Amino acid sequence: MLSTGDSSLAKNIEFYLWNADREQTVAEKIVSILSKSWPLTLKEIHEMVAGKSEKVSHQATHKALKGLVKNRVLSKDGFKYELSMEWLKKLNNFSKAAIIVRQNKKSAKRFH
Repeated sequence: MLSTGDSSLAKNIEFYLWNADREQTVAEKIVSILSKSWPLTLKEIHEMVAGKSEKVSHQATHKALKGLVKNRVLSKDGFKYELSMEWLKKLNNFSKAAIIVRQNKKSAKRFH
């Protein structure tokens, strides 16, 4: 179970749960893309991230991928990337724990 003291995980989760009021970062776009289609190569990911926009360079995509792998959000097998099952399980545990805490606080408020 996820402990509240796992600051690196909390930092990663906070980073990837973006605010809809702003444009997604390259890393956020990559996570979103790989949640729907995997495994993908750097070239495939870059084409999807950049789309019709030329604002995102190949180097920016590569840098974001390296950071995501370093933070264990993605796993890499050969030249292909996918979301890390370890990260997905931790994200799932974090969500479940947050729901339980929220439900317990609602229950506690009813009795006050």
